[in-house]
Order: sequence, then C-alpha cells, then structure tokens
Amino acid sequence: MARTHRAFSLVELLVVIAIIALLVGMLLPALAGARKAAREVKCRSNINQYVRGMFQYAIDFRDRVATYSWQRTGIYRRTSDGQLRGPFGSDFDAAREQMNDIIRSRSKVTNFNYTGPFAPHPNLSICILGDYLTGMIPEPIAACPEDRALLRAAADPVAFYNGLASQSAVTATSDPPLFARASYQFPYPFWSVDRDEVGWQVRIGPINETLSWSGDPRLGRRKFSDLRFPALKVMFYERFARHAKYPIYFTHPYAEVMVTLGDGSTRKLRTEETNLGGYLLTNGTIQRTTISYSPLPAREEPPWPGGPIAQPPHFASTIGGMKGCDFGSNEVLR
Repeated sequence: MARTHRAFSLVELLVVIAIIALLVGMLLPALAGARKAAREVKCRSNINQYVRGMFQYAIDFRDRVATYSWQRTGIYRRTSDGQLRGPFGSDFDAAREQMNDIIRSRSKVTNFNYTGPFAPHPNLSICILGDYLTGMIPEPIAACPEDRALLRAAADPVAFYNGLASQSAVTATSDPPLFARASYQFPYPFWSVDRDEVGWQVRIGPINETLSWSGDPRLGRRKFSDLRFPALKVMFYERFARHAKYPIYFTHPYAEVMVTLGDGSTRKLRTEETNLGGYLLTNGTIQRTTISYSPLPAREEPPWPGGPIAQPPHFASTIGGMKGCDFGSNEVLR
C-alpha cells in the first residue's frame, strides 16, 4: 500500500504563527506588569530592612538616630589607617571625613577621598548602617531595583570610582560616592535641629537638596524619642517616584513615593496630599521655602515634566522637625 505524507500548507502555517504572536502579545504586558510589581515589592522590602536597621542601631546606641556622629571638636581614630583626625572646621567637615573613612575601610575603594562642599547625611547615612550591620559597602538594601544608575555604580565600585578619577571628573556633579548612596532620602529633621539658634542655621534648597548654612550648626545628635507623632512623620522616602510609568522627582504634585514613617510602617504617599513643609523659627513663625529640581546627568536623573518648577520641600523639611507632622490637618500639633 502506498503511504501518503501530508504537510502544513502555507496558510495553515501563517495561521499558527498569527495565533502564537497573538498569545505572546497578550502575555508580554502581563509579564511586564508582574516584573514591575515584583520590583516594587523588593523596593518595599529594602526600605523596611533599612528602617529595622535604624531601630536596631537606636537600641544599641542609646536611642540615637543612625547618621554621622563625628563632631567638630572631637578627635577620632580612622579605621582605614589608624591615624588620628580632628578637631575639624565644622560638623560638616567632620561628617565628610567620617564618610571617607567608612568607605575606605568598608568597601573595595580603598583610595576613596572626597573633600568638596558636601553633606553626606541625606542619602549617605546608609554608610553608617553598612558599617554597623554588615561591614559592607555598597549595602544591598540601599538600592531601589528601579535605580539603574546606582545599581551600575554599586556593581563595580572600583571601576566606577577610578573611571571618574582617571577622567579628572571627581567633582560635585560627577557624584563620586554614588556607589555608596541610597535611593531613599533621609529628611532634614533626622540629622539637624528643628529650629534656628542664634547665629547659625541649615537650609535645604533652592536647587535639589543642596544645603546652605551659616555659623556652626550641630549635625547628628538626634534621638528617636524626639519624635512627637511617629505615625505622621516620614523617616525615609524615595527621591524619585520610580514605580510609575515615568519616574518623577518627589516634589512633583503627582509623585507617589514609597515612604517609611517614624513608627516603622511603610506606605505610598502622594506628594500633593502631604503638608508643604518649611521651617519653624524660634519666634514661632513659619518660614516657607521651595526646591527647584534640576536633573544631574551623573545620576541619570529624569527630567521634570514640562521644565523645572519651584515646589515646596514637603517631608524633606517638616515644619516643627521631628515634632511636626507630614500629613494631616495641622503641620504642627502642640
């Protein structure tokens, strides 16, 4: 008997390909959405571990907030080489030297040195936790899974830093400590005082989170017991709303950022629903301020939609500091 072999016709083959393409087209958005949701869960987990580390540090160090502790008048022995350092010109200088020492001793970048006008407290306090918890920098919990610039820098810190140095580009805009930063910002009240004192002050803005100060402000030295309403005060926040379709700076009215509150809970807050922020002066009056965001190319920061516009600082600088509230009907509850 003759055996016949039947093959697919061209039309049948095209129909099968079309069906497969249709199924792939239906599945890919769902898979992309699942991956995005997984990255957001990872981000939430990171910021939760971050705050747990803060609370553990407070237990071991008499309620102190984990941030730079070297002070202007102190004498300290560096871990990286055993040399004594201090006194310093200001608490800012002392904190910068402490940052240099921690990075040199806890990372592979043993030649790290930064002397520019820089305050490491807002997003480099993670170095303190890295030194305390794991003895390792970069610290994995510091990076949001969507923060690609930080992840690339942290993947090979030596190559990143030496690449900057070889190009003579270690400047304030090239961000040499990027690999040791955190995606999560530490608000002003947790590392500086709540009110002006005679002759000195610290201010955030008007560009990004640049700091200006006069006199000799005291930095660090804050305690968690200074919090009056922990459930209403933001302790960490994403500098960018990275889990939206387009990342935007946290002061944008439509930004919805992941935050951790002073009571340890984590949630998403829409910036426009939070209090405006500013400063409470010693005479009891409120001084408002603004931040005009300008993206830094070194950090691959996204543009402001439609161009930069000055915005209130919101939870970056809470009225009343650690005694104030970032959302609710009253900015300062007495």
